[in-house]
Amino acid sequence: MFLLKKQSLQLLALWIFLLGAFHTYGQTKGFSTGDNESLLKTDALEGLKSTQSLPNSTMAVDNIVSPAQYRMGPGDVLSLQILNAASAEQILIVTPENSVLLPRIGEVSLLKMTLAQAKDTLLKIIKARNPVANAYITLRQPRTAIISVRGNVLFPNSYSLPASMKVSTALKLANQPQGSGGQAASNEELRALRKYQAFSNQYDESVGIGSSGRAQPYAMRNTVVKHNDGTTEVADIERSLATGEPAFNFHLREGDEIYVPFEPRSFPTISISGGVRRSGVFAFKNGDKASLLLKLGLGISESGDFSRVFLKIPGGERRQLNVDSALNLRETDIALEPGSAIIIEEKTYPMSLKQGVVTVSGAVRSPGTFVVEPHVTRLKDIIGQAGGFEEEAYLPLAYILRREPNQSIQVDERYGLFEKFQYSNLTLEDTVRYLFDMSYRRPIVSADFVSAFKNNSEKDNVPLEDGDVIVIPTNPKRVYIFGQVNKPGYIEYTPGKSMTWYIEQAGGFASGAERERSRIIRGRTNVWEEDAPGVTVNAGDEIYVPRPPDVSKSLELQSQGIWASLISTAVFGLIGIANIIIQLNR
Repeated sequence: MFLLKKQSLQLLALWIFLLGAFHTYGQTKGFSTGDNESLLKTDALEGLKSTQSLPNSTMAVDNIVSPAQYRMGPGDVLSLQILNAASAEQILIVTPENSVLLPRIGEVSLLKMTLAQAKDTLLKIIKARNPVANAYITLRQPRTAIISVRGNVLFPNSYSLPASMKVSTALKLANQPQGSGGQAASNEELRALRKYQAFSNQYDESVGIGSSGRAQPYAMRNTVVKHNDGTTEVADIERSLATGEPAFNFHLREGDEIYVPFEPRSFPTISISGGVRRSGVFAFKNGDKASLLLKLGLGISESGDFSRVFLKIPGGERRQLNVDSALNLRETDIALEPGSAIIIEEKTYPMSLKQGVVTVSGAVRSPGTFVVEPHVTRLKDIIGQAGGFEEEAYLPLAYILRREPNQSIQVDERYGLFEKFQYSNLTLEDTVRYLFDMSYRRPIVSADFVSAFKNNSEKDNVPLEDGDVIVIPTNPKRVYIFGQVNKPGYIEYTPGKSMTWYIEQAGGFASGAERERSRIIRGRTNVWEEDAPGVTVNAGDEIYVPRPPDVSKSLELQSQGIWASLISTAVFGLIGIANIIIQLNR
């Protein structure tokens, strides 16, 4: 009896639920209750199918879409969800006529609407049909727009990009090698990019700009965008990046033509410098104020003093600005004029606070990282702090690595080398040798540890810099001999022995060895050294015995012919001189 009552209650609850669902759905769709069961199934299936068939976006979005700025266009995909008994997601795709088809309602035009306006329009229509419906609309996937970029960019072209992207992203893409058909960039593109980057880096260093990766202070505030409807807008990318205002770095639309102006020879500028994260010179625009210029500095640096911020307007006195620690202006904003400059003075520190660190590794008693005063603390001082050398330390192989300034990844490493040949008077052979040597260049400090620690050479007791790494290897206790010797290979190291002694240990010279060209290759520097009285081999060195250079028969005959020609010329010359002397003495 109890079980029967329980089943009856469950059936009654299910029936009430279905009646409520059909009633709600009938209000929403405007159809009779008799059709609702089939409509519920149909809409649920359609929502599932439309979600599954939604194309996947393979292009990353540029940023969060701003509904107030994003313009609707053909191909945009909207997601509609009405919370009722059949709360499946409905996919709405904007048609080529810039409209959408609302289920059970019909066509709704979204022409010239922003995303915010489109959402508001569609929700009002749904609410008018069903006032109690809880409906939500969001942009599911932005459309792809074809835009063109022209003017002062590295690769002017037409690009297919999501409309969610902004003008600044289009400029970045137009200055990166894309290749064709998704392939790697061509050598011509890479060479063009490297040439451009070289100029850009030099310009950035000289004027202190480059936050956008582009040496274009004028273009970054004056890029023109012509829309398909004939209207134009000016993108102020610097202002948008500094303040976050989307209206100055807007989303793309289909048919947009972006023109990046070439830098004029002269244009009005404003600048900010001193204790900020980015010092820079920027193009001046009417309406610029001190608050904007402060934001263009991207915040105060660790050394900046916000209590000493000054504004200099041409023709006016230098005045102090009242700002907080985030460089927000705490007084009435000030209109700028061309040539205005803001200077954030930097904190002063005692010389003792200028510190750096060096690392000591290898055969020392206490390897690790040590604090130094750059250009003051010397090699011996730090080795003393590291506890001195261990017994196995081998000074002839010890070296110091130094971090090089302005290291950058180049698209073509040869570009920087070729640039140095522009005013070179080197011969072809010298140039080839230079390229070879540069490819194996090592950032080591010129210091001889043996001279510094055993001979007390102050010249080799070098001052250290921040980031130096001191490496003290252990004694390898061997020398490697190769080339034209009878028994090439490793020989056990014996201190104080010459190259000739080690060659004898390797079985002596092999037939065909060119003895005079034998060399010691130093283990620390890879420098080749000739044998001479007093020159000894160190552990870890190599000894190379070459063979005579191969000369073809034709080249040998040519060489013999040249020598014969030179000798005959000299003989005939002497005979001629002798005849002249005889004639003069008659």
